[in-house]
Amino acid sequence: MKNQFLVLKFCCVFLLIFLCGLNLKAQSKKKLKKYQIKLVEEVITKKTESEDETFKDVLMKVDMEGNVIETIQFKKDGSVKSKINCQYNKNGDLIQEEEFDGLGKLKGKKIMTYNIDGEKITESEFDNLNKLLKKSINTYNAKGLKTDKLIYDGNGKIISFKKYKYTN
Repeated sequence: MKNQFLVLKFCCVFLLIFLCGLNLKAQSKKKLKKYQIKLVEEVITKKTESEDETFKDVLMKVDMEGNVIETIQFKKDGSVKSKINCQYNKNGDLIQEEEFDGLGKLKGKKIMTYNIDGEKITESEFDNLNKLLKKSINTYNAKGLKTDKLIYDGNGKIISFKKYKYTN
């Protein structure tokens, strides 16, 4: 039972961190835009031998372009567990995520920049006091393929370097 709880907790954290930057799995960004969907609600029903338990898990607000602009995760009792606000540029690229706890206190934010081809150049991660925690910088070749990714800590020290190689 404890292992199941840890797996569920990990999945929830993973979902919150990456949800804004990803298209919704239930419906594509194109379909959300096409059908002018404004809200997506995920409801969980847990089946047990004695009774079923149903509760709202996630509520996502969607803009006219099909971008998820707000994600609210709920506790079983219906109170807010966390909230992520997302902002996009005119090309639909995610440029900022702000994460808040259940009481509305800022936990941290990410800011992304892109080149004219829409490729992510930088991603900077900040804490609730706007202190830089981590920054990644991507470089691309003339074909638009990512060649390198450097990750720095908040003090500007390289903590990781990734090189991409492509073979035809």
